[in-house]
Amino acid sequence: MAVVGIFNDTSVTRHHGCNAVMQALRRELEKRGVKVAYYWPVAVDWRDHRRLLIDCPVDAIIVNGEGSIHHSRERPRARYLAELGAFAASSLDVPSYLTNATVEALEKETLSALGSFDRVYVRESGSQRYLAENGLDSEMVPDLSFLTPVPEPSTPTREGVLVTDSVDADAREKLSQWSKSVGAHFHSMQARKPWLERKLSKFTKAVAPRSPSLQTALLQTSDYLGFVRELLKARAVVTGRFHTVTLSLLTGTPVCALPSNTHKISSVLTDVLGDPSRVTSFDQLMRFDQAAGFADAVQYSPAERQAIDRYIAGARAAAAEMFDRIAGASSP
Repeated sequence: MAVVGIFNDTSVTRHHGCNAVMQALRRELEKRGVKVAYYWPVAVDWRDHRRLLIDCPVDAIIVNGEGSIHHSRERPRARYLAELGAFAASSLDVPSYLTNATVEALEKETLSALGSFDRVYVRESGSQRYLAENGLDSEMVPDLSFLTPVPEPSTPTREGVLVTDSVDADAREKLSQWSKSVGAHFHSMQARKPWLERKLSKFTKAVAPRSPSLQTALLQTSDYLGFVRELLKARAVVTGRFHTVTLSLLTGTPVCALPSNTHKISSVLTDVLGDPSRVTSFDQLMRFDQAAGFADAVQYSPAERQAIDRYIAGARAAAAEMFDRIAGASSP
């Protein structure tokens, strides 16, 4: 049985989209008989624990890139995640895979470090184009949140507009205020941690790597599928979050989005629908003074619905091929 280590475990953030990704990553590896030896938490620099990693043998390492590898000049996380490919080859003598990544605005040294991964999988074409322009090969596999099982809708009809937050604090506040002004429902993408987890969070972040049993316990307290059910109830969604966009597409919920801190939202919407016209601005949102009017204006056309269905089918096929390849190459 192949044994892997997973880096950049974003489930610690209790972000609904990140939990969907981590559940999919774990589930797809288990299907293929791949055991996870440990989960390395997001925002913990692995370079401080080299000896610990060397003493914990694995057959491969997998890096869950998500939105962590961009603007490396200001973001140490982008640099130390990129360096894992070379560490896997030189110190662990195992293959390494960067998966589910958005990549943008990297320094020369960080771009060069990405070349040490055995394979690089990006989640939208903007990242693939950026890497190609810098002489690096990659393959596109859409975000792993598209593998989320969609539950049956709890209501026969959709009603109201759901608004979620943004990584940008100013945008988050404006979205909240707009939702109140038009009578929409505001929902944070980041769930509040249960009392016990809040007490233990400082300790569990310091202890790396996470055991699979601890990661399982934390994911079991997540209600990301509850958020998916909220999307299934809504007639439309406004968001500043990438994973609200992906899960809205997955559930067939009409979505408009504010730009994020990278190209990821505009890129995925272009990949799915052919253009980024569903990326909006506050000025455009302010033209609507009622949620119902907004919902009427942003419903998907038949052509858009067909494009979404094709994209989701392609995403799942590409993910299956990626996991098959990783499982096969990682087998001892």
